[in-house]
Amino acid sequence: MSVSDELMWRYYELLTDVKVPEIEQMKADAATGKQHPMQLKKALARRIVQDFHGEQAAKAADENWAKQFQKDEVPEDVETVTIKLNDELLSFDSGQTSGSSAESVRVRLPKLLQAARMAKSGSEALRKVRQNAVKINGIVCSDPIVHFSQDILAKRELLLQVGRQLKRIAITN
Repeated sequence: MSVSDELMWRYYELLTDVKVPEIEQMKADAATGKQHPMQLKKALARRIVQDFHGEQAAKAADENWAKQFQKDEVPEDVETVTIKLNDELLSFDSGQTSGSSAESVRVRLPKLLQAARMAKSGSEALRKVRQNAVKINGIVCSDPIVHFSQDILAKRELLLQVGRQLKRIAITN
């Protein structure tokens, strides 16, 4: 969907076997409002995925896209990364000797993003946090220190999102 409407036509020409007259008709339909550009882009994506990976993959990709971006759900094929809560990730208060308390654990979010391979450096991770581009379980995290509640720790899993990138994080001690 991030491809411009104008560039979409070039993609149709170069990456599909759709004939030029049919592309011209789609352009006209889009210009008059008979077809919405989003539907044409989705059709383009389906054709490309189908050509390279087959019908099943095209259908799965279409469903996953709709889940993630139209229904705000989590796609089925989200990568899971196992991360150990160690001293590098945990943030200790001045008097604290352990990263955990009865209620929560404080975690350095930039270090978590690096451990999950969602940022290449600490400064990049911190920049993403400050830009409100990071969500944990659907909640925007704007503080570089996050509190993992007993809820999260008991489930041992969370959903980490940076921009459009999603990963399941399996937590170990």
